[in-house]
Amino acid sequence: MIAYRTNLRTTAVPAHRNLLGRIEGALRRHDISATRFGIDAVADPKMVGHIRRGRTPRDHVQARIIAHIAKLDGEARA
Repeated sequence: MIAYRTNLRTTAVPAHRNLLGRIEGALRRHDISATRFGIDAVADPKMVGHIRRGRTPRDHVQARIIAHIAKLDGEARA
């Protein structure tokens, strides 16, 4: 969980919401579909949809997703 403050209260946000934000940002930055991202990152075309509906990927899947985002960002800079 990641905590952030709102209206002087600390609210916990599930870690997959942070991951989802990173995924959504990558989709916008690189103008790719959720299906293409899922296939390229973890060979699962429905992965982004599942995360959008609340599924929390296992740690090794999250690591692959984060590595794929880093790869996309690195290619964009090159």
